[in-house]
Parts: sequence; structure tokens; C-alpha cells
Amino acid sequence: MLHSSAATGKRSLSVTVQDNRYVAAVLLLSRNGKQILARQAVNQTEPGTETTLEFPLDGIYTNDLLVAVYDYACNVTAYQTSFGGNVEQPAANATLRAAVPGTDDTTLFLELNTEDKSSIKALNENNPLPASVLSVTRGPEGKLLLASNELDDAKNLVSTLYSVDETDYSAVAIGKRSTAAYTSMTYLPSLNGGTLLAGYGYNLLRVDTATGTMTSLGSFASVIGSGVYIVGMICRPGGDGGRHLR
Repeated sequence: MLHSSAATGKRSLSVTVQDNRYVAAVLLLSRNGKQILARQAVNQTEPGTETTLEFPLDGIYTNDLLVAVYDYACNVTAYQTSFGGNVEQPAANATLRAAVPGTDDTTLFLELNTEDKSSIKALNENNPLPASVLSVTRGPEGKLLLASNELDDAKNLVSTLYSVDETDYSAVAIGKRSTAAYTSMTYLPSLNGGTLLAGYGYNLLRVDTATGTMTSLGSFASVIGSGVYIVGMICRPGGDGGRHLR
């Protein structure tokens, strides 16, 4: 169900899901299924439960979506969804930037102007970051942080944390390579003076933004099953006045 606020103009999509066992996650995909627009873990604790998720549509500039519902065995059912009305587009001459994997295990930072979508340019073409990107977030004082996508000698997925200088998009490694991969990251400035959290499978990690040291904060496996994986994190205000990690 599509919701729209007359006061703020904000739109959201309400999705209700149910499985004979457990629903693991719901993703909003582009119509061709190649781009993930939004995703949420469902985190059901009892089989056959009906769960309703609310997807804010800020930053999603299309009325034609696929709603993909996954179970823990990675079975997926996708539903085509189309909305009526107009879609608010980015402001004229807005600049969009993205970190994308390059060739030979590198990362390129790209820039796109919304007025001329053919004007994609690489911001660090002459000095690509020497590791493939896995996730990015903003850290202390808005610093751009990037986690790499690497394999250790035993072929395990691991990450190195980088600090990116946005004047020339050069990057400096923060500490040594971790023994875990940071598949998602979020920075909480109000938690203990500033805390970088990372997800690795179903494990929640804390990463020191000065030294790169990683500490495990625990696992969700014993609560909602070992088949649950952290694919994204966001901190939002809660109804009790506090802030909640989702």
C-alpha cells in the first residue's frame, strides 16, 4: 500500500508479508531486477507470522518496482508494483556520487549530474583505490569511510577500513586488515562519543575509526537463526525518544 503525507509530501510503501515458515527479508528492486533500491530484514521469531514493513520512498525516483520477498533458503517471490501520480525528481543540477568496483580489485568514485545523465566521470581515474569497495558510510566530522572487499590467504572475505580524502579521492588505510568483512556500516555520533558499527554475516561489530581495531558486540544467530544476515543498518528516532538501530 502506498502512503503519502499531504503535510510533508513524503511517500512510503507498506508491504505485508507472510510465509508458512519464516520470511527473511524484503527488497525493493528496479523493474529489471538489477538494482537494489531498498531492503529490510524481517526478523520473524515464530513461523507463519504476518509482518508489515514500511519503506520510505525518499530518493527512489521511479513508480515501477519489484517487491522481492526472500525466505531463509534464499527462495524468492517477486511482485511487480506500479504507482500512479508523479515522482519527485532530484533538484536540477544536483550532483550524485558513488563508489563502484573497478577492474583488478580497485574502486572508482564516480560523479553524475542529474541534468546530463551522460556526463558520468571518474573522480580518481588516475589514482584508483587499490581495493574493491564493499560498503561506505560517513564517519566522524563527515569523513567518508570505505570498507574493502578482499580475500585473506584462506579465501575468507575480509575488509580493510579506509579514510577517503574527498579533495582528490585518495585513500589511507586505517590500521591493519580485519579478520571480518564489513558488509554494512553505520556511524552513531551520539553513542559513546561516536561509534562505527559494522555488520558481518549475522554478527554486529564495533570498529575504532582511529586504529581500525574491530571488536565483536555479539551475534543475532541465537535469537533469530543463523540464516539471517545483516545487509544494511540505519539509526532512526524511536517512539520512546531514544534512537534505535534497525
